[in-house]
Amino acid sequence: MNKFLRTTLLVLFYTLHAGCILLHAQSVQTGKSYISITRPTGGTIQPGDELEIRAVIAVSGNSVYFARYNDTIPTGTTYIANSIRFTTNEGMNYGTPLQPTGLLTDAGGDDEARYNAGVLRVNLGSLTRSGGGQTAAYNAVAAPNAIDVLPAASGCRIYQTGRPSFYGGTCIIMITYRVTVNAAIGNTFTIPGGAFRYKTANTASEVTLPSIARYLNRMTVMVSDALPVCDAVGANSITGNGGNFGSGTTQNLNPAPAAGTVVPGYQWRAFSAPSNGPNDSMFTVANNTSPTASTNTNLVYPNSNRLFNVWDIIGDHTNAANPFLGNAPTTAGQTGGYMAVVNAAYGINNAVQQTVSGLCPDTYYEFSAWFRNICRRCSCDTSGKGSGTSGFKSYLLPTVPSTNDSAGVLPNLTFQVDGVDYYTTGNLDYNGQWTKKGFLFKTGSSQTSVNIVIRNNAPGGGGNDWVMDDVAFATCLPGLNMRPSNNPMYCQNGQVDMSVVVQSFYNNYQYYRWERSNDNGSSWHNAPLSPTTLSFNYTYNSPYYVDTVEYPSFIANPANNGHRYRIRVATSTSNLSNNSCASYNTTDVITVGVHSTCDVLPATFIFFNTNIVQGNGLLNWKISDEALNTIYSIERSADGRRFFEAGRVSGNNSAFYKWTDSSTAANSSGRIYYRIKMITAAGSKYSSVQLVNRTGKELELKIRSNPFYHQLVAEVTSNNRQKAEVQLIDMEGRVHRKLTQQLFTGVNYIMIDDAYKLQNAVYLLRITVGNTILQEKVIHW
Repeated sequence: MNKFLRTTLLVLFYTLHAGCILLHAQSVQTGKSYISITRPTGGTIQPGDELEIRAVIAVSGNSVYFARYNDTIPTGTTYIANSIRFTTNEGMNYGTPLQPTGLLTDAGGDDEARYNAGVLRVNLGSLTRSGGGQTAAYNAVAAPNAIDVLPAASGCRIYQTGRPSFYGGTCIIMITYRVTVNAAIGNTFTIPGGAFRYKTANTASEVTLPSIARYLNRMTVMVSDALPVCDAVGANSITGNGGNFGSGTTQNLNPAPAAGTVVPGYQWRAFSAPSNGPNDSMFTVANNTSPTASTNTNLVYPNSNRLFNVWDIIGDHTNAANPFLGNAPTTAGQTGGYMAVVNAAYGINNAVQQTVSGLCPDTYYEFSAWFRNICRRCSCDTSGKGSGTSGFKSYLLPTVPSTNDSAGVLPNLTFQVDGVDYYTTGNLDYNGQWTKKGFLFKTGSSQTSVNIVIRNNAPGGGGNDWVMDDVAFATCLPGLNMRPSNNPMYCQNGQVDMSVVVQSFYNNYQYYRWERSNDNGSSWHNAPLSPTTLSFNYTYNSPYYVDTVEYPSFIANPANNGHRYRIRVATSTSNLSNNSCASYNTTDVITVGVHSTCDVLPATFIFFNTNIVQGNGLLNWKISDEALNTIYSIERSADGRRFFEAGRVSGNNSAFYKWTDSSTAANSSGRIYYRIKMITAAGSKYSSVQLVNRTGKELELKIRSNPFYHQLVAEVTSNNRQKAEVQLIDMEGRVHRKLTQQLFTGVNYIMIDDAYKLQNAVYLLRITVGNTILQEKVIHW
């Protein structure tokens, strides 16, 4: 099926955080980000973490003059002394004539950097580089003791052809410094934007030629505990093919995303022969990363079937048999899944942005995506030589295959929710595999929507080429293991016991309610024996919170046949009534089957009755065709639902048996229920339930849901089998509901469904059995 990327999934490879100015063929791109030094493989930001703050400027076309950078240390952090550095876009430190070691100091007058009392200034100049008939000479000056935003007396020039150079045409410089996080868990801190300032001509006067100020993006960062991602997720809230970019028979998504979904700063560039594809600051959505649609993933390097002769040739990730290897590249003309393909800009930018709505309050969601670094030979050294050029010098350790080579700039991404950074991926090293990155986000008590962003922390130019698929913002679901199996069968008068084992990665699913359906699952209502909202009492059994909850036992009768039971769980009482926010099984439910014609006992049951003799319960029963070695277990119940063994009688081939219950329970006031479980070598079955009634009442009515809304549940205890006429009457005598129900000996449940259609008022529930009338006032609200 051909699927298209909807405009609501904004694959925005744009420069909201990476400004770009074009002046007389001059291009200046800037941006700001940070990486976690403490957690190089990714994670949340925690107290004590060391962060590297990065500001990048990329100059092409023409030089800039009097270039400098000013910044303020974030509150909630502590600056690490003497940590200011010049680095390449690959994050490699380099020295300058003023400080050959590259270890810039906080003092003024000795090198390009100056730090004092929470603020810093760095003078910028490109390193000397010869080429193209000219020499770009280093001419930066030391930063003064006084930290200000005005230029120094003499030049701080960045040549577009200077070093660090990207293929001789663009100079990319990163300024970095480090801080330690001291904000507490649950708090945020803000990284100020800072600013680059420069001029377009070698004119010192601010009157004659004012400096251009490039203010960078501010970032708000959440300090939080590390929570693992879900082991089970629900529906993905990402729109646009559920975050997987869809599929199609064309190599590139066709049509391309509509105008307005890609903001200026990144361009759409499709793969096409002989060697076209996304260059720096470009992206596409494709099912094969070869410009010629080759499916040979093992081509040698370099090869023209690879983009830039070096990119991996792969397919997407969705539904891959091996989630780490992903899918094979799609053959031309065949249907294949799409993925987002990114060739990063020189600046620092966003990769995905979307507003996700319809969320549930107070609920954990997994915000995640699958990524893959797709170029292991994309490095460009500081002199501008690529990995395939003679004299190339790599600054990284050798990679597979063993060669003096590197992947260049490594992708490094931040996950942001509602403008706050929550998680960083760490550097995505090249390993030829997909990797899942993500974290757990919990919505607020009334929150139903969020704005999500995945931001690229690393600049482009010689690497930072990556793909992304299966973006998810999905609920973390608890496991609900219903017991017994889906379709247990019971003989009439047998005891029905049900429970559910709840297993959750997090303990925020605190509330539950039992539900029953008597129309084959078309509609569900509060279960009559447990119609109210209850709370779990979890025990932590790593890695889950676990609890087992039971439904009150009841005696099977033909009226129960086909009834279905399940449990509904949620993070709050309001979410429990919301089908979109509550969790419940749709297939793994318990369907009770009752055989009304099966023999209750293997032997013929002639009679079974109970009496009160001298204050004790006397049980008498008669059978025929008794099996050898039969045991009769006498079971007793105070509520007609949950039975416990009270005694045993051994069979002796006699037709008549009796048993006296002289226990305290038997002498208590109220109702005592009895049944007999006959145990033989062939199995066991139950007798009917008999009642010892000490209340003097043949019928008794109790309301189990009052007030009520969706469903009215009543409990009627009867001494024998008989029919009941049920009416729900308002205070003016109008009958709003009427039904007839068969009562069995013991406890019976009467339910009036669809009660939400009633007006809010006081009603009378009237039950007529023969000449006896039972009635109670109930309130609908």
